Amino acid sequence: MVAALSHELNNPVGVIASNLATQEKWIQRIAEAFSLIPTNLDKVNKLLGIGQELNQGSVLALKRIRVMLERLREFTHLDEAETKYVDVNHELLTALEMVKSEIGTEVQIQKDLGTLPQIISKPGKLNLAFASLIRNALQAINQQGVIKLFSSHKNGNVEITD
Repeated sequence: MVAALSHELNNPVGVIASNLATQEKWIQRIAEAFSLIPTNLDKVNKLLGIGQELNQGSVLALKRIRVMLERLREFTHLDEAETKYVDVNHELLTALEMVKSEIGTEVQIQKDLGTLPQIISKPGKLNLAFASLIRNALQAINQQGVIKLFSSHKNGNVEITD
């Protein structure tokens, strides 16, 4: 389901990105054409500037959507359902990014991630577990305070605490 949703969202995002690029070219052409006409240039330039700002805002929003779609794909590991060697710190940070929108402004996240060996795991399940731990920590501190993410390698074991 996530794969289908991601694919379906990427199509309109691509169309919008293409349209915004074309719109930016047209704004530049209109600006060049009006620069040849001496009347009301200030008003035309102001309107074109507003058009460019709106266009740039839309481009930035599309970039954010693309990043979120990529993070969603990484989070669910659509291409990696099997057990494999994984970088635990990377999976922990991916889970953190996926729950970032749930973290209030009164919460500070501190990270102290040690050097870890890769472990054999199912990345998608690991991400879900980490996301659940982070959400539990948010509830425990009632959206106020500090959450510390700590990882270490001791006595042949990988340890993650929050």
